[in-house]
Amino acid sequence: MKKNPLFLCGFILLLTLLIPAGSMSAAPPSQSGSGDVIQIVLVLDVSGSMGTPVYTGIVPEDLLSFLLRMDELQNDPEYLELTDQVEAAENDPGVVEAKDTHHGSYNSLSDWITKEYGVSLPGIQAMIRSSLTDAGCDDVSDNLISTAGTTDQIMFYLNADCPYGVNKYTQLAFLQEFLPYLNDPQYQELREVWQTNFRLYNEALELSGYTSYAQQLEDYKTSGNFQQIQVEIDRLVDLYSIPSRLELAKLAAINLIDLSQLDKDNTDKDSLIGLVTFSNQAMFEHGLTLEHDQLKPLISSMIPLQQTNIGDALVLGLNELESNADPEGPMLLILLSDGHVNVGLSSSEILAVIPERANTNEITLCTAGFADLESEVDFVLLEGLAFQTGGKYLFTNSGAELGSFFAACREAVAGKELA
Repeated sequence: MKKNPLFLCGFILLLTLLIPAGSMSAAPPSQSGSGDVIQIVLVLDVSGSMGTPVYTGIVPEDLLSFLLRMDELQNDPEYLELTDQVEAAENDPGVVEAKDTHHGSYNSLSDWITKEYGVSLPGIQAMIRSSLTDAGCDDVSDNLISTAGTTDQIMFYLNADCPYGVNKYTQLAFLQEFLPYLNDPQYQELREVWQTNFRLYNEALELSGYTSYAQQLEDYKTSGNFQQIQVEIDRLVDLYSIPSRLELAKLAAINLIDLSQLDKDNTDKDSLIGLVTFSNQAMFEHGLTLEHDQLKPLISSMIPLQQTNIGDALVLGLNELESNADPEGPMLLILLSDGHVNVGLSSSEILAVIPERANTNEITLCTAGFADLESEVDFVLLEGLAFQTGGKYLFTNSGAELGSFFAACREAVAGKELA
């Protein structure tokens, strides 16, 4: 399925809300009643590919020349052969099994920290990043520090990331406050299992040929000046203020919040909105709230991270609606992704579990794939989630269309049929 005409409803909603209520004739209430609360959880992709620029209109000539050079390199037969070899090695059954075991042991460690100390690893990493930034240090080692085994290891990362003038011992003391589990024997045991599985995963990659092929690919990129070309592309993208997928997704999400407030002002219909983001892990950013201004800073501060864990994010979104939404009111989960699942539950596992759970609780899923080409997104998964829960799926490469789709999905669960 390609683009869906549902997004046009968003423009109609915007026009409707902008007309003063007094100038409109009385209309019958929607199915849910004018006083009902619309309950929405946004589930947004913040994987690394969400940082991809979105080119619209005429691309400046200097930027276009670098894009064409990059395209030529990436379509060279040698490059294509190496990327195919790397991908085949990554999908070797031994590698896949070792990877799953490694991720499972990491998740066990993370879950234990959350259960025993009441804070998630992503939350700890966010506090570490903030502390490092405030001290004038780079924050690239936040993950390594959060799972360090000793204070000596943390000091090693501080020496690498902090400038000469920063007191590393003072910073170490600050960071230890975020790591109460560091000397817990159970943490050390779980960490050792994780580290062992990580080593076995790397050994599996070596045996599959991945390490050799990946190095050959890096050598090819070096000979072709990939890095220098990409630096110039990034510089010109910034110079010409070309938005990324994530920046346009932020605008779509904030537009939905603004439309919800307009609807409240004109029809007295409240909207409870919550936020979940996902990359390697799913992050529960904010529960359902009427205080929409609390959501906007969270959305604005989103940055592209790494991989794509859709399954865990959907579980968090459904958990919030099942636990804190009024089951008598309309409930909507809006999922945006620009890629394929590569962490956590597989696409088939998600389709086997999520739609049934959503239907049991009368939760509608609207899903959007946002990329240059539909083949870049897991459209089978996205379309299946929407179709099986009475929602709609949209593929688009337009930020404006994405925003309209979000708004139209909201309007639909408020009382109008999804068209």
